Amino acid sequence: MSSQKINKLQGEFPDLSQSVIGDVLKMCKENQEDAKKALRGIDEETKKENDRKIKELQELFPIASKADVIATLKATEWNVENAILPLFNKTEEIKQQEKKKQEAEAKKKRDGEDKVRKLAETKRQAENLMEIFHSIPKQTVQQMLDENEGDIEETTNQLLAMVAREEEEKKNADSQQNKNKEDEEEKSKREQELRLRELKIQALTQKFEDLSEKEVLAALEKKNWDIKSALAELMLISASKKKKDLKALFPSVSEEQIEAILASHDWDKSKAAQVLTDIRSNSKEEKPKPKESSLSVKKVQQDLLEKSVILAQQMQQEIEQEEEQQKKEDEEEVRALFKNNLEHIIETQARYQNPAPGMAPPPLVKEIDERLAKKPQPISDEEALRIAKDKEAIQKEYDQQLDKSVAEVEQPKADATKCTVVMKATPEVVDMDNEVVVEWEMKNGQSTPNDWIGLYAIDRPNKQYYTYNWRGKNDTSKGTMTFTSPRMYGQFEFRYFVNRSYEHVAMSNRIRVGPQVDVLATIDNSKNKIVVKWKQLSGNTYPRCWIGLYEKSQENNKLYITYERTTSLELQFDIPVKPQEYEFRFFTNSYDDVARSNTIKIEGTDSLVASYANKEVTIVPNILSVDPYYDSVWVGLYFTAQNDNRQWRRYKYVSDRKTEIKFKAPRTAGEYEARLFACKNLNVIAKSNTFAIPDANKK
Repeated sequence: MSSQKINKLQGEFPDLSQSVIGDVLKMCKENQEDAKKALRGIDEETKKENDRKIKELQELFPIASKADVIATLKATEWNVENAILPLFNKTEEIKQQEKKKQEAEAKKKRDGEDKVRKLAETKRQAENLMEIFHSIPKQTVQQMLDENEGDIEETTNQLLAMVAREEEEKKNADSQQNKNKEDEEEKSKREQELRLRELKIQALTQKFEDLSEKEVLAALEKKNWDIKSALAELMLISASKKKKDLKALFPSVSEEQIEAILASHDWDKSKAAQVLTDIRSNSKEEKPKPKESSLSVKKVQQDLLEKSVILAQQMQQEIEQEEEQQKKEDEEEVRALFKNNLEHIIETQARYQNPAPGMAPPPLVKEIDERLAKKPQPISDEEALRIAKDKEAIQKEYDQQLDKSVAEVEQPKADATKCTVVMKATPEVVDMDNEVVVEWEMKNGQSTPNDWIGLYAIDRPNKQYYTYNWRGKNDTSKGTMTFTSPRMYGQFEFRYFVNRSYEHVAMSNRIRVGPQVDVLATIDNSKNKIVVKWKQLSGNTYPRCWIGLYEKSQENNKLYITYERTTSLELQFDIPVKPQEYEFRFFTNSYDDVARSNTIKIEGTDSLVASYANKEVTIVPNILSVDPYYDSVWVGLYFTAQNDNRQWRRYKYVSDRKTEIKFKAPRTAGEYEARLFACKNLNVIAKSNTFAIPDANKK
């Protein structure tokens, strides 16, 4: 039979294998036209069958694209059952990506709202200043603020001088001020309520990744925004949703078993899906019969509901603390800044027994306190009664759920067997899908044909084996077994069980699954680079390996700083700016690292160098520990003796790590310093040298 004919026909029928084409050509006595007619029929049937499989999986996984379904089927040789788990993982990944996108959009929206709020706060400060000096046009006050870079003290001094020269005295509009105060308090109350609701939505959305923000919002509205009641509702919805999803994928497994597996894996759907897949793949093999679980549906639901109460208390405390801290910071910032400036006005005006013409009478300290104070609103009797009723309703809902559950199933205890077994597994380091040999010997006790050896991840209970083998009838006191190493990285061990029991009597040495790779990192200061050399000592061939740069304390492998594909045995990375301990991690084709480099320590400290000349302050920064692009970095000027970081004299945001910052010098003489801040807090990162600003009136 001519291979040329087979190759030609395969060009016309690429979906058919050479063996099929060869058989048809042989059956047609190498008549190409007859073979084409027969192959068309086979090709059409194959395409119809493949289309049916594609449609079946698209209905099961509507989120996955048709291209992903086809690619997965091709990778599993068009085996629908084998394609389910990869597609399940793919859809979960798509959901996570969509959720992250939504969270990023929500964060962007919140940041925009924060920016608007800050601008509104700045505007409100300016309006308050305009209100105090109401005899001066607002445009003039705003112009002074702009010229003084927002410095309230400098603007106040200039306004006092201007007011002293005015001839007409105006009366205070007390009624209008009171109305503005009430409107401001009402607006602040509404903003606080909206912010608290946003915190609750954000906290619950992050907790329940499998639920949409719409579902979380619906639960909160249903429970009148009580987070304890809403969390209990969402725990039950999430659990039901996970059971439903897994039941659709594994219809042959009972709901009670799915629920028990989810509960034993802390309701992690991905882990439960892996266990159910292992159960299904081993369902046709003979294996030890597991004992019936004592973890009843009633117990599962009770634990779930109790867990929701604990989580709700924790989340409620966290939200209350965050809200209280924010409110405290807002109150202190507004109060300290404006009280300081208004008291300065009082002190200035008190120097004169008779204020200059046109100068408004200064407010008293008591009036300032009343104006700036924000008294907390106590919980009303109606609110306390509503909370008590909600708690009673939650308890009643718990009881109803427990009444619907099935009775607990008692687990029979296995007889303890006194045996001594010695086990050894070789090799101790092996890559995926390679052979591992286990030698065993019964030193004491009686071995039976029903003894078995299981392969386990080191942290798994005895019923969650990866695979197993029976001892067999031939070996009575010692023997060997050959296993295939798992298709996952990590540490594993073998356990020996007697007479179908689930109580192991011996464990082997631990084996590590994964390739052996050496990674060495060194700093090349001449090139300002980190050179990374790697060498694979053993294991399979991986075409898509990569090396990532991480802070050593970072546990999540997805949060790398940067990465490079292993296209050569020597890679170069830019040296990080932030002083920190770093390391490089080696990956094959996932986020499970198989090797880590030595520690690279980057030294350095933040610094500010300040100088004064010609009524101008110049700051030369060297910022290392924070990034001006991401961390809202700013520099403020302070009296050296000032301990309150809210009492700056000047401030500016920083856009670059080393660009000079220039300030118009404050008019008040004294000893000054610059302080560096970031990340929306008032914790000092670095301080400059002390510099003096002389008295402008002295010659």
